[in-house]
Amino acid sequence: MYDFIDEKPYIEFHAGREVRKVSPSTWHAWIMLAMATVLRRAAGNRGRVGPEWHFDMSLQLGTNTILVPDVAFVKVERLFGLSASYLQVPNFAPDIAVEIRAPSDRPGEREWKLDAYLAAGSELVLDISPERRVVRALAPDEIERLYAAGQTFEHAAAPWLRFEVDEIFADLTV
Repeated sequence: MYDFIDEKPYIEFHAGREVRKVSPSTWHAWIMLAMATVLRRAAGNRGRVGPEWHFDMSLQLGTNTILVPDVAFVKVERLFGLSASYLQVPNFAPDIAVEIRAPSDRPGEREWKLDAYLAAGSELVLDISPERRVVRALAPDEIERLYAAGQTFEHAAAPWLRFEVDEIFADLTV
């Protein structure tokens, strides 16, 4: 069904355009692991967390759109009854999508992806800047919120998700 999902570099489809996913840096990898760990711990049995998980949002957005968030969370009830192939590439947006900024991000692509997640139904999108040590939270019909080092992340879109921002940046202080 999706022959390309196991091939690296990962390919995304942005409104029909084939786009090569940005290769992660060391900081990117460390934050991705930390964020996946935080999400998994906080989620408990509410859902599943995965890094580099493909999502086909073509139906919701009306164009061929398959995105690969750095980390994603999906409520467990949304996964019930999906076939093995649909579990590999669910045909909906993740409930929470996490994107970590990289020096090689292409201008405009990051904002397009963040907007696409929200338009396709994500309840919360986290845009993480390793350099600034900031987490930007976006939710439908809400003003974005910034969480900086030394603050506690909490958001009404996912009341169960609460963590110290410093935790996701801890490995960067080597």
